[in-house]
Amino acid sequence: MDYKAIHDLLDKYFEGETSLEEEKKLAEFFQQKELSQEFQSFRPWFDYLKQEKGLASAARYSNAPWLQVQPKSQKPYFKIIRHLSKVAAAMLLAWAAFYFSPMNNKEKQTAAIDWSKYEPANAEEAFRLTKKALLRTSAELNRGAALAVKEVTKVKRK
Repeated sequence: MDYKAIHDLLDKYFEGETSLEEEKKLAEFFQQKELSQEFQSFRPWFDYLKQEKGLASAARYSNAPWLQVQPKSQKPYFKIIRHLSKVAAAMLLAWAAFYFSPMNNKEKQTAAIDWSKYEPANAEEAFRLTKKALLRTSAELNRGAALAVKEVTKVKRK
């Protein structure tokens, strides 16, 4: 195989665009005993890949200590203590929910708001308050529209 084709295959290989057949050609090329100096730096990579293909992943990890799970034997009194602590936590949670519930706090009830002091005394005052509220609403709507136009012009510029 000529060196130009090997250079092209190496470029494709390191860009991740080679097929399996092309990768096999590269592996066979780098198994030669005599390689030119320019390809010597790639040989360890392809030797490593050959070595890794030879190992079966199931055999490699079958005796791994982290996969060997051994159940712990618990003594019966530890189980009882664990269950009693769950019951105690549930009872504490129920007590806290009852103690801090709003239904239980009768002394904290607030007085109702007296809305009669906010009612206008006559028709002119009602008209003045309504006019003031509508002017403020209009100003806020106009400000929002101006902000929207400003943002749309920014988007159009980009």
